[in-house]
Amino acid sequence: MGDCLRLSRPLSMPNASFIDDFTTCIDKVHVHFDNIIVIGDLNYDLVKPAKTQPLHTVCDIFDFTNLIKTPTCFMKDAPPSMLDVILTNRPSLLFNITNSTCGISDLHNMISCVIKGAAPPPNKRKIKCRSYKHFDERVFSEAVGVIPFDVAYVFDEVDDIYWAHEVLLTDVLNDHAPIKEKTVKTSKPQTSKSSL
Repeated sequence: MGDCLRLSRPLSMPNASFIDDFTTCIDKVHVHFDNIIVIGDLNYDLVKPAKTQPLHTVCDIFDFTNLIKTPTCFMKDAPPSMLDVILTNRPSLLFNITNSTCGISDLHNMISCVIKGAAPPPNKRKIKCRSYKHFDERVFSEAVGVIPFDVAYVFDEVDDIYWAHEVLLTDVLNDHAPIKEKTVKTSKPQTSKSSL
């Protein structure tokens, strides 16, 4: 599984503090999650690589890739900048990366992505059932008719007599309708691709 972090760096934060805080935060998250996604405005303009060394440093440390490739911030009377990022250490798990205006912010575009999810494998359970594929009712009735139930009465206890009857009948039943083990999938969830 993974974790998605929403981070924002104030412009007043020194680069050294950013590297320390970011590294500490991701270290704590990385203990519990393999896949990490960082999304937010880190205020490093990736259009101007000379000023983004602290961000490149932390990306190198954690093997992060930025999935945003075009400018995300459009200030009046200023060239477009790329301040917003989607950083991840597993870029193959993310797709449909969007960078679009939505009218909510006066400066920033909305950035988003879709995480590839894997549904857990269906729960399979094993059941036992009798196979009546080669069952012949007439032959079975004849076999039951010749079961020597009277041998069960060598026992004095009712429970023992019952057990003997059960064993004798089960042996004949297993010969004519053997027990098979089948793997059964659990029922599908309420929402599935077929219902969409």
